Amino acid sequence: MRSEVIGGTVDAHDLCLGCLLISAPQGHSGKTTVTVGLCCALRQRGLSIQHFKKGPDYIDPSWLSLVTGRHCQNLDLFLIPKEKLINSFRRACRGADMAIIEGAMGLYDGMDSVDHGTTAEMARLLDAPVLLVVNTVRMTGSIAAMVSGYQHFQSDTKVAGVVLNHVSGSRHERKLREAVEQHCGIPVVGSIPRDEGLRIQERHLGLIPSSESNEAEASVERIGERISSCFDLDRILAIAQSSTVTQRFPVDGGESESSLSRRTVNAKRTSNGQAERVKVGVLRDRAFNFYYPENVEALKRQGLRFFRSIPSKTDCPRWMGSTSVAGSRSFFLKS
Repeated sequence: MRSEVIGGTVDAHDLCLGCLLISAPQGHSGKTTVTVGLCCALRQRGLSIQHFKKGPDYIDPSWLSLVTGRHCQNLDLFLIPKEKLINSFRRACRGADMAIIEGAMGLYDGMDSVDHGTTAEMARLLDAPVLLVVNTVRMTGSIAAMVSGYQHFQSDTKVAGVVLNHVSGSRHERKLREAVEQHCGIPVVGSIPRDEGLRIQERHLGLIPSSESNEAEASVERIGERISSCFDLDRILAIAQSSTVTQRFPVDGGESESSLSRRTVNAKRTSNGQAERVKVGVLRDRAFNFYYPENVEALKRQGLRFFRSIPSKTDCPRWMGSTSVAGSRSFFLKS
């Protein structure tokens, strides 16, 4: 299987290539940029990637969905019980070759403690090997002490590789790579040069949603072009395949969304004689875009007929029985 994968000619099987988690020592280390570039590189090999964000987060997923062509899903142990989270993970991975999870903040950052609600807890639950993205500005040999600390702080969290970010040149890269590989015993699987052109526009909440950017697709394409070649894909694929997530939580084909909807609607019709299904309109444009695909899918499974994007400047159509609104209205009051 792996030799076929490296050649770029693999059939689509549910998570045949395993799972990876992208994390960092802290926020603003470049996780999303690295993840976008890695997904671009893997898609160039013809692989289908199901992406997840350790959430709740509606902003980063908007960028990641542009890359993978699949809805980026949220995984959050603070809001979602483990069993439901695992079921959501399995359902989203149908038809994907590989799952990639982007963490939040630093690897061990949680709501109240380093034991619960962290990206590391998610990695342990799903047995996802971690690629640690390190901002290497003004750093050489000290990277080994940092990476070693993250490896051993909770030893059952598998830090399996390092991606160097903001590298200033080949000499800088060599020093960093030697320090990590000699003292930490794990490979450097990527080296991203310092490049202002790789930045995605930010504001107080972090990145701006992709729907608010006039250059979102161009930005994703630029990031992919510039850093796709910066990864050791063969090593990354080997690390992903070391995950046992498919053995622990097999991806089941399950019942289709449409059949679930039909079953729910039929049950309603039998119990109360109502033949008409609820229609929900979703206001979605630059101002209204804070939505979680999990919520939409859950409502569809309850029998809602369909969703429709409606520009927020127009009147709601008469057919609509309910509306869903979420967004940064304060930024668009004048318009």
